[in-house]
Amino acid sequence: MHDKGVGYGSVNHPVDRDPVCGFAGIIKSDRCPSCGRLEDDVPFERLRRITGYLVGSLERWNDGKKAEEAARVKHDVCLNDKNGVYNKAQKAAREKAKKNAKVALGAR
Repeated sequence: MHDKGVGYGSVNHPVDRDPVCGFAGIIKSDRCPSCGRLEDDVPFERLRRITGYLVGSLERWNDGKKAEEAARVKHDVCLNDKNGVYNKAQKAAREKAKKNAKVALGAR
C-alpha cells in the first residue's frame, strides 16, 4: 500500500461456518463446500468486518455498508485441504512473513 500511495487500507479475513456440519472457512455460495448442504432453513454464519467491527450477519447492514462489502477486492486463500487448515510449512511461512513485516515497520 505504501508503494502505491494508499493512505489507508486493511486486510479482512472472512470466516463462514455451517452450523449443521461444522465446516469453518470461506463459503463462496449458498452451498457448503464440505457437506454440499444448501443454505436454506438453517443459514450459514458469516463473520465480516465493517467499519472496524466484526459482525456475524450482513442482514442488518445499511445499503452503503452492503455496497462497500460487495466492492471489496477478494483474494483466494490457497489451502491444502477443504477444511481451511494450514499445514506446518504454510504456518511457518505466515509466521516468517509477520516477523518480516514487524521488522520492516520498525525500521521506519
